Amino acid sequence: ADIVVRGYGGYNTRWALFLLDHLFPLSCPTPPVAATIFFGANDAALLGRSNQRQHVPVEEYKENLRKIVDHLKESLSNMLVVLITPPPVDEDGRKEYARSVYGEKAATLPERTNEMTGVYARQCVQLAQELHIPCINLWSQMQETSGWQKKVPQ
Repeated sequence: ADIVVRGYGGYNTRWALFLLDHLFPLSCPTPPVAATIFFGANDAALLGRSNQRQHVPVEEYKENLRKIVDHLKESLSNMLVVLITPPPVDEDGRKEYARSVYGEKAATLPERTNEMTGVYARQCVQLAQELHIPCINLWSQMQETSGWQKKVPQ
């Protein structure tokens, strides 16, 4: 099997829609048999903070995910599409990392919170249920593991 990664660091669902026809043309001679859609961490960036340009309102996020799934299903109706929720946010770990890189210039307010990312994760799960497609609830599943914050790199 060939695995093709088509992710771009820092992208949100709005920016992915802009590239969707280029990344997954409908006339693809050999369309993929499966695709995972893993967005939400950047969409959930808070307004008024350092990464606000990545913010996408939660209603738009859900609709953008729907458009991405529809596009993939249009290219191959029996393609397996799996949604993946955004992962949880280790707020303390992000603060600590920012201080280690920026020192006293580090932002005092977080640009993301676990609570807000959870709102986006729930919308992702809800959409998967509506569309009757599989979903990996990374946001919830990771938090079920004790000490998850220290098991993933920042």
